[in-house]
Amino acid sequence: MTLLLAGCGQKAEIISITHPPEIDIHSAVTNGDIASVRQHIDAGSNLDEPDSTSGNTPLMNAILFGQQAVGQLLIENGVKLDARSSDGSTALITAAFFGYPEMIRALLQKGADTTIQNNTGATALMSVQIPWDQAKPIYDFVGSMLQPIGVSLDYERIQKNRPIVVALLQAHTKIAAASVPSSFVPEYEVETKIPSGNEKYLSRKSDYIYDQDRLHTFELNLPGAALAALDADPTAEKYVEGSLTFEGETISPVGIRYKGSVGAWVGGTSGMNPFMPSGHKIRTKLSMKVKINWNGSDTLFYGLKKLQFHSQNLDPSQMRDRLGYWLFREMGVPAPRSVHARLLINGKFSGLYALTEQIDGRFARYHFEYGKGNLYKEIWPINSNGQAHDPSAYLNQLKTNEDKDPNVDNMLAFGSEIANASETELTDVITNRMDISEIMAFAVVDRAIKK
Repeated sequence: MTLLLAGCGQKAEIISITHPPEIDIHSAVTNGDIASVRQHIDAGSNLDEPDSTSGNTPLMNAILFGQQAVGQLLIENGVKLDARSSDGSTALITAAFFGYPEMIRALLQKGADTTIQNNTGATALMSVQIPWDQAKPIYDFVGSMLQPIGVSLDYERIQKNRPIVVALLQAHTKIAAASVPSSFVPEYEVETKIPSGNEKYLSRKSDYIYDQDRLHTFELNLPGAALAALDADPTAEKYVEGSLTFEGETISPVGIRYKGSVGAWVGGTSGMNPFMPSGHKIRTKLSMKVKINWNGSDTLFYGLKKLQFHSQNLDPSQMRDRLGYWLFREMGVPAPRSVHARLLINGKFSGLYALTEQIDGRFARYHFEYGKGNLYKEIWPINSNGQAHDPSAYLNQLKTNEDKDPNVDNMLAFGSEIANASETELTDVITNRMDISEIMAFAVVDRAIKK
């Protein structure tokens, strides 16, 4: 629309007003309607408006639908490069994952941030570094989600372009790193420290560590190469050697490793199959275990052989360990003690963790009047078919008395009695072998906290 404005005795002024097209910005982008996109630009439309389904910006959708000319136009017109979608992805992460090197180049030239992580903790580079055989199932899943909206993945193009994308992002990272001044830091060497006998950790009990009114700080130090090895494959759960410092006292050496089950690794490693965790570390913190009795040492730390630092990555409240185990204990069910603790790794603050008691012989002796019996982890007297397990199954899950001539006869007998009992006999078998009140308390708390 053109307006002709003129006042009395004044020269006419021509003002051109551009209205946005009838087609919305996202539809114009996904259809590759570059003329309508230009009209939105001229009309001053919001070029960063997220869509209502995924939170994608027009730029992200241009990349997703393969409309690279539209994407270049949006970049040239100053859209927000580092805006994030509902899953935390940026345009750069989207371009990397879907294999568009030209878009990567354009985004990097305009200063897109390569360090931003999506909601699973992956940067643009991390999203394309995993091997194709591991990535293919992820693309299959994503493709099935995108097909209803008209996006079909070109596997041949994506597989061909992934190494190019990796090279572009790695080269950019190296250039950025080279521009940052660095100072020489000598490699940390793990020393063997012989206790004098006066250390507090030798004489004080574990109640001090699990004091609910204290927030302790622990420091782990280990060589850079050892830390890099841990970060490269956390799910291997292999110990490396380092030292533990607490309140000015150092135990060295100790064993240090990452720890976790399937759920604990979610979003923490670069592998894309959540049921088969793999890959390198991509989160700021992962759960860790410190082995005080490293290399056969009989040293105890406040009466403990091991420390467990739970990352709580999937717990927005950061309170579930502490409150859940506390509630079990309040209801008379033996449960690990858990408190919050600060953890520093090689001088850098790693985060707030749940310091949760290790289930072992020391746990048994602390929580049970007769604490020298067998303690099993995650095994019931019978299997899913209602039969007693083989002795090897009980032995594999034994967490106490496992070193010297382990004996699982009581558990075998219990399993056999259950498997062979009639319905009328079953109640007596269970009553004779189990503390029913404690089991009921366990079940009540378990259901209450929806564990």
